[in-house]
Amino acid sequence: LCGLRWSEKLVSECIRKAEQLMDKYPDLNLIFITLTVKNDEDIKVVYNRLDTGLKRMAMSMRDARRGKSSSEFGKIVGMFGSIEIKRGSGGLWHPHFHGLALVPGYFDWQKMVDEWLKKTGGSRGVYLEKIEHRDFSPITVCEVISYSLKVSTLSFDDQIEAYLFLRGKRLFRSWGVFRNIKLPDDLADDEISDLPYYELLYSFAYGKGYEINLIMEDSRVIWQKQGV
Repeated sequence: LCGLRWSEKLVSECIRKAEQLMDKYPDLNLIFITLTVKNDEDIKVVYNRLDTGLKRMAMSMRDARRGKSSSEFGKIVGMFGSIEIKRGSGGLWHPHFHGLALVPGYFDWQKMVDEWLKKTGGSRGVYLEKIEHRDFSPITVCEVISYSLKVSTLSFDDQIEAYLFLRGKRLFRSWGVFRNIKLPDDLADDEISDLPYYELLYSFAYGKGYEINLIMEDSRVIWQKQGV
């Protein structure tokens, strides 16, 4: 629950920052990016592989801004996102990075794949999706940074292993014009408005075959579910 509160507050801050920057840079495209590395049975190996790739990507972004090199990643004006870790196919650890980026024009996907291959030493996993008409929504941000560890899909032993290794690691990242997004330090139970967590949690608990009606009655929130 503390992790959820932390994510909620971080989502709110990212939405505020993103809306400001989209107004400031109306000609930039909003791009959803997923970067992956090869699965491995050792969580340390796969995390370090992804972390190294992201650090090298950040270096390419800095060098491109200074005119020192040409890079597809150097086109990124700003990006934020988080590392997510779960068990993938074959029961191996599967870390990946989800991010939202502001860029002029669009990426050459094949060039970006080739660059990511070099930065990670053997991984080609690059997924790009342009968010048409910059149709930005809170749910988009939730998908990017709402969680870093899929606890519900992990065994108890895996949860402990992941916690012992990941504690203190920087799973949220931001670069360029998105730098210095303030990470939450207060997890008090004040209400966080305008986020779709009620709907997301309800859908997770009861499945997609339910329709949500939120009714305010006598200052209490009452959930009603209806089969669709």
